[in-house]
Amino acid sequence: MGRTLIGGTAVATVAPTTPASTSSSSDPRKEGLPCIATWTMQDDNARGMDCVVYDSNGMQMGGPWAYSVYSSPSAYSAGIMRDKYFGQSGDNGNPYRTNAQMTTNSSTYAVKSLNYVSHWPQHAMLNVSANGRFSSNRYSSGNSVLNGMTYQITQVLPEGVRPRLAITRNGSWIYRANIMWAPNATAPGGERMNIWDDAELASLFGQENISPKIAHSTRSQGIGSCGYNERTKTFVVIWRQTGSTATAVTKWKFTKNLNDPRVPLREVFESATSVETVNSLTMGWAGTQEAYRWQVTVGDNDYIRCSNFQPGQWYRTWLLDPDLALTSDSGSNGQYSHAATTSYGMEQGWAHSGSQYNSTWDNDWHIHYGTYYYYGCGCMAYITSTRDPRLVYLYRNTDSSNGISPHAWGRTGFVWSFPTSNSDSSDHGFFKVDLRGLKKTTEEFDEGAGKYFDSSERTQPSTGSTINVVSGNEWFPSHGYNSTNYPLLTNVTWWPSADGRTYYSGET
Repeated sequence: MGRTLIGGTAVATVAPTTPASTSSSSDPRKEGLPCIATWTMQDDNARGMDCVVYDSNGMQMGGPWAYSVYSSPSAYSAGIMRDKYFGQSGDNGNPYRTNAQMTTNSSTYAVKSLNYVSHWPQHAMLNVSANGRFSSNRYSSGNSVLNGMTYQITQVLPEGVRPRLAITRNGSWIYRANIMWAPNATAPGGERMNIWDDAELASLFGQENISPKIAHSTRSQGIGSCGYNERTKTFVVIWRQTGSTATAVTKWKFTKNLNDPRVPLREVFESATSVETVNSLTMGWAGTQEAYRWQVTVGDNDYIRCSNFQPGQWYRTWLLDPDLALTSDSGSNGQYSHAATTSYGMEQGWAHSGSQYNSTWDNDWHIHYGTYYYYGCGCMAYITSTRDPRLVYLYRNTDSSNGISPHAWGRTGFVWSFPTSNSDSSDHGFFKVDLRGLKKTTEEFDEGAGKYFDSSERTQPSTGSTINVVSGNEWFPSHGYNSTNYPLLTNVTWWPSADGRTYYSGET
């Protein structure tokens, strides 16, 4: 199969790595349970906006924050109108307006689209504090928050921790910075490293035996398509082999933490105790540029769940075992597939369109999700255990007018906005799933199924089955407007911790 193991002896299986403690309250990155902001805009010209924050028990935090400006939004380029529009009008990553469906790439409507990533503490367009104050983010085409989402890697982190370092990949380059940015050598606070065409680094692990240098010409392609498990310090890159649709996978075992900015990026890679490469796997890569981006969850037991979106065709997931071989544990080679209808990826106007991931607060479950229809409507998803990615459950919503983005909710659950473009005097509908009773490993599940909760208690289904989520069974009050209002759920920049912190300390 073309498997190469450098820095150790090749064996039939790799023993699971015992994860570090994930519940230390001393980690300065740890946040309280998730908060959700309900965001409402009035009419399709965004003449007013209203923001209310709720905690994970559904209790309101602070009073509503609102603005009402009855003017032509096009007459403004800054201040309240800029906040309201989250940017400036135009193509390719400058979102504005309030409508749900992004019908053309020259009208990049933002609200309720699937395409922003609520897992990142800094929202793509909007910063919201725990008491509901809000402001727009500043970004430009070269190093924007939006464009950076194209290149992000998938991370398994300790309990209560969201990504604070932006770790991104474009081709053979890995980038790391203190802010979300598109890979750019001049980005502020950033480091970058060519992990294959660095002869000294390749020589350190004997990789010159694979090629004069690890072949940039055969493994350079990929956008994001990496997974990092901080609990086991395992880093995985998925490559497309140039000239074919074959896939190569490389796995590092670090002894230093990729998320520690005090350790230079190069030093992290030099700390690896082993590097493994497998070639010529048959996975994905059909279609357009979106095919170069994967969500890659590296489990605590070294199983790897990786998902890939082909616009207009499907959203699929594969499973690799600890030896980096495609498994037949379930489905076909561990593969499951959602069929999509007319849908678009990152090349159709928004660099971050297509597919993304999110995580529960305890980081025990990841959701890989993509758009079902057009520029951000509906939702196709895989919910996988980060302890054992062999456990995976399917979720699907075929709404063709609204995006349905998952957010972390409670200790170990997700919440989605109810798909309605205009609530028109109604409250904000939402639906959620609580995974706290699910068994997280195959071995646990073999001893008896667990439980999960949406509108009622449900038995844990078999691997690869559809997980039940009842739509629109709960409501947040409509605080702002009596008619023609466009609601969504959005992110809160920092979830207040038990010790009263309402902001990120900036520490590791």
